[in-house]
Amino acid sequence: MNRRSLSLLVTALSVAFIGNAVAQSHDHSHHQHHDTPPQPEPKRAADTHDHPAHAAHAAHDHGTPAEHDHSSHSGNDQAHHQPSGPTLPPITDADRAAAFPDLGHMSMADHGMDDDAIHFKALFDGLEWRHARHGGSDSFAWNATTWIGRDINKLWLKTSGERRAGHTHAAHVEALWGHAIGPWWDTVIGIRHDSLPGPSQTRAAFGMQGLAPYQFEIDAMLYVGGDSKAELHVEAEYELLFTWRWILVPSLGTGWIASDDVRRDLQSGWSGIEAGLTLRYEIRPDLAPYIGHVWHGGGSANQHDRGGQWIAGMRFWF
Repeated sequence: MNRRSLSLLVTALSVAFIGNAVAQSHDHSHHQHHDTPPQPEPKRAADTHDHPAHAAHAAHDHGTPAEHDHSSHSGNDQAHHQPSGPTLPPITDADRAAAFPDLGHMSMADHGMDDDAIHFKALFDGLEWRHARHGGSDSFAWNATTWIGRDINKLWLKTSGERRAGHTHAAHVEALWGHAIGPWWDTVIGIRHDSLPGPSQTRAAFGMQGLAPYQFEIDAMLYVGGDSKAELHVEAEYELLFTWRWILVPSLGTGWIASDDVRRDLQSGWSGIEAGLTLRYEIRPDLAPYIGHVWHGGGSANQHDRGGQWIAGMRFWF
């Protein structure tokens, strides 16, 4: 083979090799383009809004940055940041005057709103049978309280007594005007009339009643006048709830007498102690039978009233 033929062969082989390499490179890039999934175009900051106008704006072909219209985007931002509800006008002096009119001398009762209405309650704290002391006769006793009035001022009526062997052994009635000096305490002033024992007498009455700390009910009265000149009587009781219906009530009463009262067989000084313990069952809050025991002794208590006795009765109110 001569030199010219060899040169032509080398040239032909070189052209064929270069063409084949170019074709393989083209096919490789073509397969790579189809095998790799297209990557999503990153969202712009304005596309992250949930407003429908922004979604439509993002789907629009923006073209070149110079051709993008910013006027609609600015208007959408302003509409997005405005409050959704209606805007209320500021309150004026005329609005305040209409909402809070001057009632003048009118009260709330004139408008059908009476916050200080008149109330009434009658409590029979004891209609009870008492077992006889010292082999005597059984007795029947009563103790009742009624009040009528408003939250601050009330009229109180109280009565208590005892009948034995068909005769009234003791009876008294009080008429008192009460004034509240706090949420739990009332001061009272009025009169007390004793019909028995002995001749009847009427005395002035002063006192305080209410609920002491730890739920102790206190009734302290001072009676001035009559043969005994002055008499102080204090009672206290406490309600201990075993259940909502079973209630144990311990009570304690004592007193002091300024002068001897011969007609009623009362001696001056400490009048002794009357202690009681009752257990009641509330059929309803306003109706409850009870049983208990009462003991009286010490001080100047007369012999007939000394000692203990069993009691049973009914407590009710309306």
